[in-house]
Amino acid sequence: MLFIYNFLIEITILFLRILSFFSIKIKFFLDEHTKSLKKFNEFKINPKDKRLLFHCASLGEFEQAKPLIQKIKSNYPGLKIIISFFSPSGYQIGKNYKFVDFVCYLPFDSKKNVTLFLKSIKPSMVFLIKYEFWPNYIDQISRQNIPIFSISTRLHKNQYIFKPYGNWLFNIIKKINHFFVQNETTKNLLEKNGVENTSLIGDTRMDRVIKTWESKNTFPKIEKFIGSRKCFIAGSTWKEDYKVILSKINKITKTKIIIAPHKVDSKSIKTLTSMLNKSYIFYSSLKEEIDFKKSILIIDSIGILSKIYKYGSLCYVGGGMGKDGLHNILEPSIFGLPIIIGKNYSKFLEAKDLINMGGVISVKNNEEFEKTFEKIINDNSLLSKIGKINKSYVLNNKGATDKIFSAIKQNLYL
Repeated sequence: MLFIYNFLIEITILFLRILSFFSIKIKFFLDEHTKSLKKFNEFKINPKDKRLLFHCASLGEFEQAKPLIQKIKSNYPGLKIIISFFSPSGYQIGKNYKFVDFVCYLPFDSKKNVTLFLKSIKPSMVFLIKYEFWPNYIDQISRQNIPIFSISTRLHKNQYIFKPYGNWLFNIIKKINHFFVQNETTKNLLEKNGVENTSLIGDTRMDRVIKTWESKNTFPKIEKFIGSRKCFIAGSTWKEDYKVILSKINKITKTKIIIAPHKVDSKSIKTLTSMLNKSYIFYSSLKEEIDFKKSILIIDSIGILSKIYKYGSLCYVGGGMGKDGLHNILEPSIFGLPIIIGKNYSKFLEAKDLINMGGVISVKNNEEFEKTFEKIINDNSLLSKIGKINKSYVLNNKGATDKIFSAIKQNLYL
């Protein structure tokens, strides 16, 4: 099967190159990978350096890697940290991350690319985040006796690797030295299929958002914009979310509104503003006295949303009404906010947990959103009760990073 897989990888690469002539998105993706491969020559390797490779598919997995990377780097600053990504969204954010020494795209999983990549990077240890299982990489890394760890692993029984036709891949995945899993389901699935080297540690993102909460960031301009009013925050929003929330937002008078779109390019911002019929101001322009009296504040910069949830009374987290996937609900949870989300959340364990616990409410349309909004925003007791559920959930599940660090510490000595 590995032979067939390698054949299909080569065909896929060829097919993508052909498609790149007709798709700007695919062309950008391939061009970025090509540039990244050239960067290997710029990466100066000291033979004495110990190099740790973290591979993340995208931005979500990067958030799970961050707490462990920071923990390692703060304790062993001499270690060289390398992060590879598969998607542009993760790479564009990760390339400016101050705790790493080199950031790149992971070359496609062909034998030739794997050989070149490992020869260039020469990792001493490899960390695969969540379920980034590329067979040639795992096989070759294992053959070179480089320890491999799977971090924040989360699996389900319907995945390809647990089907009869996926046994070939699962047998390669078994070469991973240890699985630090998020939940009992994953641990049981692995053990049922003969993998005993597992530890139930939870989700490292809990530690990530707790750190943000503890940092006590302040934003004086946002504080002045909100004043003494309640504030509703819509975070990581897409066009599909606007169809659900804006009909109500356009009618709100007493509550201040902050909207932080997932994308802040001119096209995405225009999509949002064209649907508003209330006065708004961009965060980047917020300075005049009249600006602070506007109804809606649009966050037109990246990187501050997780910190400004502290100013909210109630929030909506986007992504759940479309196909891009629900965004991070742990970020507002740690600040004790009741959370409303869209209808598509089945792949997100924390969303299912908190819906069952009563901390998160899922809505299917604008009518359901309006009823939920009115019910919660006007009841201070309910706001507090629901918010406590979410905050407690995060605090009760902290510590994954320390558990992983303790387990791998003996491998980190210089």
